[in-house]
Amino acid sequence: MDYRKVVVNNVISYRQLLQIEKSFTEESFPDESGFLIKEGRIPFLVSAPHSVSQIRDGKWKIGEHRSGIVVEELQRLTGCYSIYKTKNNQEDANFDKKSSYRDAIINLVKKEKINYLLDIHIMSPNRPYMIDIGTNRGKNIKSQYRIIENLTHSFQQNEIQDVKVDYIFTAGYPYTVSSYVAKKTGIIAIQIEINWNLLHTPNGNMTDFYKVCNSLRQFIVERIKETD
Repeated sequence: MDYRKVVVNNVISYRQLLQIEKSFTEESFPDESGFLIKEGRIPFLVSAPHSVSQIRDGKWKIGEHRSGIVVEELQRLTGCYSIYKTKNNQEDANFDKKSSYRDAIINLVKKEKINYLLDIHIMSPNRPYMIDIGTNRGKNIKSQYRIIENLTHSFQQNEIQDVKVDYIFTAGYPYTVSSYVAKKTGIIAIQIEINWNLLHTPNGNMTDFYKVCNSLRQFIVERIKETD
């Protein structure tokens, strides 16, 4: 699917979101690699390794489909690089010791001289907070906590107030995407867990979905301006 042909206006509509989501739920992408990379024009990469279902320890896990849509929106709005899973190829890129998805990120970061990675995930609506930013206790961001303060502020400016850092999802496991990429390349790599309540668009209400996308868009744009 050509995302830009689906989203014809400046912001994605509810109908467009459902149409794109269907590609993730049905895994109906034409590629054979199991993931899709889109080229960007700024040294920033956004990732959704769980955008389709995956296998972890032999057990099937449902995909975090709208994480892929968030990544597509950020790529469209900012011109960043993007990567997301398109098929369940019997691996979990955020858990397994070996992962073709993580290897592709490493190669892309080195080839394109990318400086930042945002790895996007969705957490249960039962979590009593909205965002959990994982930094591996600072190791994945070179202890540059001002960057996390900027990210938190971006969420708060868009009325997303309950933001935690390294609370439950710390991205400390060595084979999480952000931890692995940070260690192998030395770039700033941040994991973001988004509460499903912000993304599930009840009765077609896209307000919170837009707030999430705008928070991350704002953060990406400001990071690039500051490092230019």
